[in-house]
Amino acid sequence: MNRRYVFLFAAIVAAALMISLAGRLPRPRAEAPEPVAAAPRTALELVIDGERMLPVLTQVEKGHRVDLEVVNRGKAEARLTLTGYDDRVDLRVGAGARAGVSFLADRPGDGFAWHVDGEPAGRFVVTGSHLVEGHR
Repeated sequence: MNRRYVFLFAAIVAAALMISLAGRLPRPRAEAPEPVAAAPRTALELVIDGERMLPVLTQVEKGHRVDLEVVNRGKAEARLTLTGYDDRVDLRVGAGARAGVSFLADRPGDGFAWHVDGEPAGRFVVTGSHLVEGHR
């Protein structure tokens, strides 16, 4: 009976040594992640003149960072919002002033409306696929 315990003890010690040595072996290096490319930039300038906005139609490609500058030529403060991007574009522009915002155009479609003081004043189109890159 004692021989069995000695054999079992020796097997446990040998297994512990092997596990300890295996933990010290060099591991293969993890591949460095590819750097994420910065989104291409598109500059847009919108001019508000009273209730009108120019240009009426603006278009960018999906994935572009839009640097938007708004010029208010009106005689009163104007509020500019963009349907579908309400969480990113909501500007108040004083009379005769400029304001800007930068946002990522990552929601493709042609149904986005520019609103000046709550009234539709133009259209924003984001070209590109609704599908994620590489998916069919």
